[in-house]
Amino acid sequence: MVAEFTNHPQAELTKNLLEQHGIRVSVWSDDCGGLAVGQTFIQRVRLFVPDSDKQAATDILGKGAADG
Repeated sequence: MVAEFTNHPQAELTKNLLEQHGIRVSVWSDDCGGLAVGQTFIQRVRLFVPDSDKQAATDILGKGAADG
């Protein structure tokens, strides 16, 4: 997992950014297929990338050395 969000639009914008850099991204959320949108405040929308792309993704998102 490289990022998590409280709503789908934020997650999709970030997914698009990473994909523009050639990184494959999977989006996961437990909101009953969009029927329980408020559920994302409890179970956030998460973005996953392959381990081989994790460093590049965190660099793009500005989460490099500052996050430890």
